[in-house]
Amino acid sequence: MKYIPLAVCAMLLALSFVPASGDKSGEVSKKMRGATREERRDLAAYYGALADITQRDGGDLIKDTPTWRLMNKQALHLAFAKKPIVGKYPGLDKAIDTLLLEGVGLEPLPLNKELGDGSTVADKLHDNCLAVKVQCE
Repeated sequence: MKYIPLAVCAMLLALSFVPASGDKSGEVSKKMRGATREERRDLAAYYGALADITQRDGGDLIKDTPTWRLMNKQALHLAFAKKPIVGKYPGLDKAIDTLLLEGVGLEPLPLNKELGDGSTVADKLHDNCLAVKVQCE
């Protein structure tokens, strides 16, 4: 837990270093209709950075899904609390949460736990973050 601020800082620093690809027709994209270019860019950069941090850590500092969700919540607050996007798009937060937790769920899991397909929980969260990123673009 004492490393969460370090992870948050690293994520904010890495905001623009992850390439994008994938499906742009999901629920997140639908909820963002009417979003400005800047809003889309900021959210895409955030979730790209979150994917990067999740993959780089792989469960070393961020041990489990409750810690990962707390880190995400704190980083979102730091990144967006004073921006007008907060609450602007009804249902966007739920659409993002649904996509982020797809295949992982709300059950507390270690990030290095292997899933049935040979990937880890961290791998799945990484992929889900990239899916959110793509839909925000």
